[in-house]
Amino acid sequence: MSEKPAIRVAFHGLAAGGEAVGRGENGKTVFAPFGARGDVARVQISEEKKTFSRGLIEAIELESPSRTTPQCPQFRPHTPLQSCGGCTWQHVSLGEQREAKRDMVQNALSRVGGQEVEVEAARGGAGYAYRNKADFVVGREGIGFFARESHDLIAAKVCPIQHPQNEEILRAAPGILQENPQFAFDAATGRGDWRRLVARVSTQGETLATIVTAHSSWSESGRVAALLRERVPSLVGVLARGPKSEAKRVWGRDWLVESANGLNFRVSGEAFWQVNAEISPSLALGALELAEVKAGERALDLFCGAGFFALHLARAGADVVGIEFHRGAIRDAIWNAKNAGLQAEFRAGDAARELGRFKRGDFDLVLLDPPRAGAAACLESLQRIAPKRIVYVSCDPATLARDAKTLCGGGYVLRRALAFDLFPQTAHVETIALFERSELL
Repeated sequence: MSEKPAIRVAFHGLAAGGEAVGRGENGKTVFAPFGARGDVARVQISEEKKTFSRGLIEAIELESPSRTTPQCPQFRPHTPLQSCGGCTWQHVSLGEQREAKRDMVQNALSRVGGQEVEVEAARGGAGYAYRNKADFVVGREGIGFFARESHDLIAAKVCPIQHPQNEEILRAAPGILQENPQFAFDAATGRGDWRRLVARVSTQGETLATIVTAHSSWSESGRVAALLRERVPSLVGVLARGPKSEAKRVWGRDWLVESANGLNFRVSGEAFWQVNAEISPSLALGALELAEVKAGERALDLFCGAGFFALHLARAGADVVGIEFHRGAIRDAIWNAKNAGLQAEFRAGDAARELGRFKRGDFDLVLLDPPRAGAAACLESLQRIAPKRIVYVSCDPATLARDAKTLCGGGYVLRRALAFDLFPQTAHVETIALFERSELL
């Protein structure tokens, strides 16, 4: 069957998944990757639905003024299926990206959440060299990233959004693989054991690497660690992790020291930490701005990690309890509070289960920073203990909007929402939302 002829599309925005959205000459909504607001393009339709279509841009007839030149050789808008799956918006100016991200949060809160609050403009920093963590894919073809919409490996020599020290590890690994090709995991045959290489660099300039393997133990992890040490001067530790197992130290330290707003944090190799070291301090200050902590108030930090928000709250005068599932992160949080001379209590456990142990009036403030799936399991208990204020830090506008609808249906009012661009060149956006308890609750 021959392909349908391409249709003319006028693009008017960027959608939450990273695609451009426009109106086709047939009046139907069309989504396509690598478009920009203001583009007029010929689009080959690949998927037809009742209310919208999806396709690939064949040719641009009129370029958007917001277009810019991508800095990454793996960002390939003209061959979308051979483009790295990490970035979606390198062809769009940073200002346009941030406007789109603010709009995404606004649309989610109004259309899904039923909220009328005005989302404040996205705050951000540098567009490149910002990521302190890289998750490189290792294969027989080399090292790099998965392609868009597949598990095909796109070999890479550079990654412009990464911190330069993470790029050092990216440059070091191919030599190790060339000398030892049998190390690389081959999905087709099941041979080899080295699947991924995770690199993290701290604000102190130190680097930690984690070798991710196909099996629970690999006898060559020590050899890879030694070869990385020879090639990466900033390396202070190497860990190894198999499937469904905790990372184990192979050499050196299993933690880094991070700094934000005058506080120091020890962060274990597998513990969560914000990937944008330039903007994460502003994220903490934004949370404090919305929380309006008063000395002596009782605060609960759910999904507290290594204590990033908890220590900021404690320094502002709150009596803090932090809850986190990852036991290594809790050990870090306890150490970090003691090192800073701050009083805070930390508990290891499931956030929803631990929240159920508290009663109404135990806390004046709850701050939560859940994973992308949101905090649906916690909302009933949150409404039951009824803190005066809830500060919700979200990395997904859709789940934030869903949870906002529940909270506001249970006696809370959404007062403010701040957008943060922690992930330039991608469609991801961070949001901090303030909910206040209604006097009637």
